[in-house]
Amino acid sequence: MPLRILLLEDSDDDADLTLRELRKEGLEFTVQRVETESDYRRQLLEFAPDLILADYSLPHYDGMSALALAREICPAAPFIFVSGTMGEETAIEALHHGATDYVLKQRMGRLGAAVRRALRDAELVRERHLADEILHETQANLARAESFSHIMVVHLALDGRWLKVPPLLGQLLGFTEAELLAGRIQDHLHPDDAAADWQQCQRLLQSDLKTLSSDKRFRNKDGQFLWFETNVTLVLNSQGEPERFLVYLRDLTEKKQLEAQFLRSQRLESVGRLASGIAHDLNNILAPILMAVPMLREEMTSDGNRRLLNTMESSAIRGASIVKQVLAFGRGIEGQRAPLQPRHLLKEMAQIIKATFPKSITLRVISPHDLWTVIGDATQLHQVLMNLCVNARDAMPAGGTLILAAGNIRLDETFTGKLQRLQPGPYVLLTVTDTGTGISPENLDRIFEPFFTTKSIDLGTGLGLSTVFGIVKSHGGVVLVASTLGQGTQFSIYLPATDATPLQPSAAEPAEIPKGNGELILVVDDEESIRAMTVRGLQAHGYRTLAARDGAAAMTLYASHRNDIQVVVTDLMMPIMDGVATIRALRKLSPEVKIIVTSGLSSHSMSTEAADLDVDAFLLKPYTITSLLNSLQDVLHRRGA
Repeated sequence: MPLRILLLEDSDDDADLTLRELRKEGLEFTVQRVETESDYRRQLLEFAPDLILADYSLPHYDGMSALALAREICPAAPFIFVSGTMGEETAIEALHHGATDYVLKQRMGRLGAAVRRALRDAELVRERHLADEILHETQANLARAESFSHIMVVHLALDGRWLKVPPLLGQLLGFTEAELLAGRIQDHLHPDDAAADWQQCQRLLQSDLKTLSSDKRFRNKDGQFLWFETNVTLVLNSQGEPERFLVYLRDLTEKKQLEAQFLRSQRLESVGRLASGIAHDLNNILAPILMAVPMLREEMTSDGNRRLLNTMESSAIRGASIVKQVLAFGRGIEGQRAPLQPRHLLKEMAQIIKATFPKSITLRVISPHDLWTVIGDATQLHQVLMNLCVNARDAMPAGGTLILAAGNIRLDETFTGKLQRLQPGPYVLLTVTDTGTGISPENLDRIFEPFFTTKSIDLGTGLGLSTVFGIVKSHGGVVLVASTLGQGTQFSIYLPATDATPLQPSAAEPAEIPKGNGELILVVDDEESIRAMTVRGLQAHGYRTLAARDGAAAMTLYASHRNDIQVVVTDLMMPIMDGVATIRALRKLSPEVKIIVTSGLSSHSMSTEAADLDVDAFLLKPYTITSLLNSLQDVLHRRGA
C-alpha cells in the first residue's frame, strides 16, 4: 500500500524538490499538499497520513503549531521538519516537543534517509504498542478469569500471618506477594477493624462457631482504604486442632463508594430543604438593612458614622451571599441559563489568579479551541471555579502548580452507570488540579457537607464546596474528587454539552439612579420593616406610595385608587391572601396593571406560578433600593407610563 504523506509547504519549488528526493529514494507514496491551517487540520483528520513533512516558516501558519496539532490528532505519524530557516536551538526545541527529525533544505540529500529511519522507528513503536496491548489484554483476561466469581481465597496462620495470597488481592492493595507474606493481615487493616478482627478470630477459636462474616477496610500501598466483605472459617488438622484460618474476600469498595455518594446526596438534599425553609425569613431580615444604609449614608456627615454604615452594609451583603450559597448547594439557584463557552470562564479565572494569587504558584491553563458549549449560568460556574481555585491556593502555602483544564468527552453507559443523574452522551470536563497538601481519606467523604471545613473559623464557612456541589448538580452535572496526601488534589466537573451557539453578553445597567415623577406605587408586604423602608426609599426618589400588609388590604386600596396606581410591588409569601392570589385578583380587576413581584425564596413553587401570571418583573430579596428603582423605571417605560 502506498505511503500517505501530508506535505505542509507554501513554495511550489520546494514542494517539487521534496517529492523528487523521495522518489529518488524509491519510495511509493501518495501525497496531499496543504498551505493553510484549515486545510492542514482537515487532512490530518480525513487523509490520516503515515508521514508528515512540514516547513517551519509559513506566511499564515507556524511549524510548532502544526507539530502540536499533529501530535494531538495523529500521534503515531512521524513528523519531520523540512526547513531552510531552523537554527540549532529551534531544532532541539522541536525535537523536545515531539518532532521526529529535521532536514535543512540546503541538505536535502539526507531527506530520504531521515524518512526511512522515521518510518522504521514508527513501525517498531507500533509493534511494541501492539505487543503491550496483547500483554495487557492477556493479563486482564487472566485477572477477569480469576475474579469471575468475585471471591478471593486467603490462607492465614492462627496469629494472622499470610500463608497464601491470591494475585488479585495483591494487585488491589498494590503490594507484591512477597511483601504480603512477610507480614500479618492486621498490618493492612484499619485500626478499628484490626481489633474487631482479632476478637472475631478468638470467637472462632473458643466457640463452636464455624464461620463469621463482616465488612473490613484494608489499607492499600497509597494509604487509602478499600472495603472487603470477609467470611472467616477455622480449619482443623487431622487431630481436630485449629490449624489455620480460611478467609473468603469480596471487593466492596465500589459499592461502598456508591452508598456513600447516595447518603451524601440525601444529607445535602435534607439540608437544602431546611435552607430553603429559612431563606425567606433571613432575606426578609436583611432586606430593610440593605435598603436603609444608602438612605442613612445621605444624611450622615461624620466619617465615623459612615464607616459604621459601611460595616453594616458589608455584613448584610455577606449574610445575603451566605443565604444564596446555601440555596445554591441545596437546590440550585435558578439563574440566567444560556449557552456559554467554558473556555472564556477559564480565561477570566486565569486573569484573576495571575493578578491576586502568590507568585509562588505556577498556573497552567489547558483549553482546546474546539471546546464544546454548555448551558449554564456564567456567574454560578465562575463561582464554582473560584471556590476550587481558592481552595487549591490555600492547599499550597509554600507554592506549587495549579492546572485549569477543559476538554470534550463522551461518556458511555459503563461510566454513567456508576453515577446517578448522568446520562450517556457528550460532556465538557473541567478539572482543577493542584500539587498541594492533599485531603486525608477520612475527610474526603465529608468535604461536600455544608459547614464542614478544615480551615479556621476566620478563613472559611464550610459552604464553598457545598456550593460547588449544588451548582454543578443544578446544571445537570457531577463533581468528582481524587486526592493523595502530600501530592495534591483534582476536582473533575462533568457538564452536559450542547450544540447551541453562545449568546452575546448584554449591556451593563446604567450607573445613575433613576428618579420618579410623582407616580403612585402600591407596596404590599407583610414585613413591617421592609414595607416601611420601601415606602421611605420610593418617596425619597420622587414617587408617591400606598402600603398594605397583605393581599386583602391591597385589594381594598387598589379598588379605591385604581386610576392613579401605576405599579404594584408585592411580596409572594404573605398571610391571609398570598402574592399569587393577590396577582390573580388584580388581573381580574385590571388586566393591564403593572406588577413587580418580590420574594425571599427564588425556588419556591409560587415563584413559578407568579411567572405564569405574566408579571412585569421579579426581584429576589434582599434587594437594594437602587434595584427596585431600576425595575420600576423599566416597567413604567416598557409599555408606556
